[in-house]
Amino acid sequence: MKNIEKVIELKCKEATTLLNQLPWSDKKYYGNVMAQIYYYVQYSTRLLAYAGVKTPFEQNDFFDRLTDHIGEESHHEMLALNDLKNLGFNLSDFPELNETKEIYESPYAKVFLKGSYTIMGWVLGLEFLAVTTGKVLYNMLKETYNENQLSFLKVHVLEDEHHTKDALKILDVFTEEEINEIAQIVDQSIDAYLNMIKSCVKQEELVD
Repeated sequence: MKNIEKVIELKCKEATTLLNQLPWSDKKYYGNVMAQIYYYVQYSTRLLAYAGVKTPFEQNDFFDRLTDHIGEESHHEMLALNDLKNLGFNLSDFPELNETKEIYESPYAKVFLKGSYTIMGWVLGLEFLAVTTGKVLYNMLKETYNENQLSFLKVHVLEDEHHTKDALKILDVFTEEEINEIAQIVDQSIDAYLNMIKSCVKQEELVD
């Protein structure tokens, strides 16, 4: 458990440092980020459901947590899409990046190859990122954008705090070896997200 918490702390600090190097005040850049978020978040509930199917009967508490989480994340991609539209863009303005695909394709593969427990690395990485780095970003962007352009960030900054506590509690059902692998996946998941937001800077991916 301490290993996971250490990885989360280090990676979220790295992410917060990166924020200040990116052009968030550029509406096209922020719009691209929202589009990429839409593309991967639409897979969230499907990923959780797939992990649930792969969960052994001996881990009913974990299965129940996954099913609860599906309800909590339902239709959250529409928040990002609404923010995008309120910025004056359409989804078709921003193609899905390869870096975005990595955020959801890798968790599918890990659940398939190794087991449902691996989804927790993805969950912990992205949700701790929301309540730490996301909070910093939300407070920063309030100076530039309207609330109706920040709904995805606002919801996840406020809601994911209790999600992270629930996620940490459920780790007790896993072996030490599984916990260590979850820590590695936390690291990978946050790296994948950071690669995505850095890739959004590329001018050829932006609206003219």
